[in-house]
Amino acid sequence: MLTLIRRHPHSLAGVLLALPILCQASGALPIPESKQSYPSFNACVEALKTQYLADQQRVSALQTLPEGRTRQISLDSKGVQVFGKDKAGYDATLWYHNGAPRADLQQMEVSHSFEERGYECQGPQMILRGRNGYTLSTFEPMSQPQ
Repeated sequence: MLTLIRRHPHSLAGVLLALPILCQASGALPIPESKQSYPSFNACVEALKTQYLADQQRVSALQTLPEGRTRQISLDSKGVQVFGKDKAGYDATLWYHNGAPRADLQQMEVSHSFEERGYECQGPQMILRGRNGYTLSTFEPMSQPQ
């Protein structure tokens, strides 16, 4: 990459072209949209409620694992929402937080990834959209031994 910057007649332009690559702090991949049909709108809404319950069961409090590693799963959602006689939705983001002690920094480095889903019932048909991604790691104080 440095070779490209040196050869560019305007070095600032070369740096600006490289900037998006150097500063990328997160990423996400879309999930192809899918559709599923149910016998009725009410059956579709029940499927939304079942998915919400399943997502709630995936949540876990902060756990400390061997070697000081940590793990936590959290859910961001307003739950199932009904918008009329034939439209309902459920949006959710499941966050996965995995920490590892960094003795060199005297901090925990925590990586964050997510599953974002949007479920929408339009009459008896459910449409699923989503993406999977990650964000830049964060650093937190190490917890004190108890």
